[in-house]
Amino acid sequence: MVHVKKPGPMPENGRGKGLNLQAAIEYLTTYSVAVLLLVILLAIIAALALAGHSNGLSTQSASTCYITAQLPCSQFVVADTQNGSEALMFFVNNLGQNLSMPANSFVVKPAITNATYVGNCYPANAMPGTPVTCVASSPYKPTVGSQLNLAFQLAYNNLHITGTSTAYAAPKADAYGVLLTSNVRGGGVSVNNVRYASGSTVIFVSGINYRISADAPSGYAFQDWIPGGSVSIPASGINSTQTTANATANGTIEAVYVASTTTSSSSTSSTSTIAPICYVPITISNNQAAPISGPFQMLINVTSSTYSSCINSQWTNVEFSTGPNGAGRILKAWVESNATNTGLTGVWVNVTASLGASGSGSNITTIYMDMMPYIVMTGSNPPTGEAPQLSPLYGEYDNGPSVFLKYWNFSGPSLPAGWASSDPGGMALSSGLTISAGSVYTTSTVFNSINTIVESDVAVTSSTPQYLSGLIQSSGNSPMYNNPTNLSEILYKVDFDGSTYPEYEAFANDGAKGACSGGECYDLQGAVSNVNLFTAALNTYYVLSSYVSPTSVGELENYHVVGSASGTFATNQYIILGYYKGAGAGSNAGPTESFQWVRTRAYLPNGIMPQYSFGAMVT
Repeated sequence: MVHVKKPGPMPENGRGKGLNLQAAIEYLTTYSVAVLLLVILLAIIAALALAGHSNGLSTQSASTCYITAQLPCSQFVVADTQNGSEALMFFVNNLGQNLSMPANSFVVKPAITNATYVGNCYPANAMPGTPVTCVASSPYKPTVGSQLNLAFQLAYNNLHITGTSTAYAAPKADAYGVLLTSNVRGGGVSVNNVRYASGSTVIFVSGINYRISADAPSGYAFQDWIPGGSVSIPASGINSTQTTANATANGTIEAVYVASTTTSSSSTSSTSTIAPICYVPITISNNQAAPISGPFQMLINVTSSTYSSCINSQWTNVEFSTGPNGAGRILKAWVESNATNTGLTGVWVNVTASLGASGSGSNITTIYMDMMPYIVMTGSNPPTGEAPQLSPLYGEYDNGPSVFLKYWNFSGPSLPAGWASSDPGGMALSSGLTISAGSVYTTSTVFNSINTIVESDVAVTSSTPQYLSGLIQSSGNSPMYNNPTNLSEILYKVDFDGSTYPEYEAFANDGAKGACSGGECYDLQGAVSNVNLFTAALNTYYVLSSYVSPTSVGELENYHVVGSASGTFATNQYIILGYYKGAGAGSNAGPTESFQWVRTRAYLPNGIMPQYSFGAMVT
C-alpha cells in the first residue's frame, strides 16, 4: 500500500496536526476552507498511514489518467496492501464551482477482473482550485509490475462521470508531501501537466519521476529550480522550465522567477512588463562589531499613514522583496500590530541576507516594501501574513511558521501537534489559548537555548491574585521548587507580593546551582532573580521574551530588557505555558492567562537589531 508520511515543511501550529478524516471534515464545516486546505491534506495523509506499513522504496512506472479537461488528473496509483490493494487518484477542481462528492463517490474497475475498488474523495466538498485525493480499496491483488487498464466512476454534484487510467501495480511504497512554492506573486508549478498555485502541497510516491514545469507570471521569466528536503531534480534540469523530480522523503520545490523586460520596436530602451506599483527602499545596516548570519527576523515599524495613498485600509496589499518594483525574491513578512494604513504598523520581515560587521563594507543591504495593486494577504501561507488575532477569523492569514524559527498559534480545536496539557479542564481554545489551571507544554525539546529568543503574546485576565504562571523555558518538562534536578531554565512568571498584582518576576539557572537551602535558589542572580520586573495591566497583552546569549540571560517586555544577569547555558529546551511545573503541574491553579501565539527567533549580536531607514516612495 502507499504509506504516506506527514510533510516535513508543514507549519508547526494548529494546521500541522494529522487529524482523522471525520474530524477534519467537521473542522472544515466550522472554519474557512482556504485556511484549512493543508489540514485536509494532512488528514488524508494520516488516514492513509493507518492502513498499513511501508516496505520501503520501490521502482514504479508513471501512470496516466483522464477525467475531464476541467478536472485534470495528475496521477493514479495502485499499490499493494496487506488485505488486497488500494487505488489512489489525484486531481484538481478547475470546474469553477464547488464539488460535492457523496460517500462511495469513487469506484474503480480493472479491465481484467471482476474486482471492484470502492472509496471516497477528500475533501468531500472541494472549492474551486482545491486539490482532491480519492482513495478506494479492494481485496484484489494484482501482480506487482503488471499494467492495469482501469475504468473508474466519479460521483459529484448529482452527476456520475467515467474516466480511464493506465497504471502499474506497485508494491508497498511510501508517499510524501511536497510543498510547491514560487518566489514571486502569481508564479505556479505544474506537476504532470496539472498547474498548482504557490503554497500547494502535493503527494509524491516513492520511485516515480514526476514531470514538473514552471508557469511564470506576467512580467517574469523562469530562472531555476530550488529543491528542498529530500526532493531531487537532475542537475541538467535545474535551469530548464520543464524537467523531472522525485522524492525520497518530505520536501519542497521552489520555482525562481526574475523580472523580464521587453524592447520597444521604436526605441532601443527596455520597459518593464510588471504592473505598476508603489514601492519604498528600506536600507538595513549592521552597526555591531559582530556579523549577522541570514536569514534573521527583523521588526520594522512602518509609518503607514505616510503611504496611505498606496497601502489599503487593511494592509493586505503589501509585500517585501529583494529587488525594486516587486522584482527579486519575495521575503516572508508577518504583521504584528496595527494592520491599517494609519498610524504605526509593526511588521516582522524574514531577511535572507547576511550582514558583515560594521565597517566591513558588507554590512548593508536593501530590501523593498512593495504596495501591490491587488491583495497579497490571501490563503493560509501568504507572502505577508498577520498575527492570528488581527484576522476576521482567528489565524486566517497567519504565516508565522514561514517567518520565525518556530511558531505556533492556537486555532484549535485541539492543541498544536507536539503540545500537551497537564489539566485539559483548566484550559480553553477559542481564538487563542486560555489557561486557568495546570500547564500547557511541548512534549519534546523544540529549540536550543543559545542565541535564541522565545516569546509569547500574553495577558493576565483574572483579578484574583494568583502566582507562579507565565512563560517558561527549561531543559526538563517538569521544573520543581528549588530546582533539585539542576535544570537549565528561565522562569518568567506572575508573582504576588501581597500588594502588587499582577507583577512579573524571573528566576534563571544554568543547571549548576550547587547547594541550595530554602526558597527558589537559582545561581544566575542579579536583576533576573526574584524581583518585580514590571507590573502588568489586567486584560492587556504584552510580548514577553526570554533569551540566552553567549554571555547573559534576560527577559524583555514589549522588546525592552527588564532584567538580565551574567551567565549562559546551551541546552535543548521545552516551552511551558501556565503553571511553571509543566508536565508535573497537575491542576495547580495560577492566574488566568491568555496566549495568542508562541514563537522562537534569532538573538542578534548584543540583542540589537540592525538599523533601518526608508527611502523615497516610487510610484
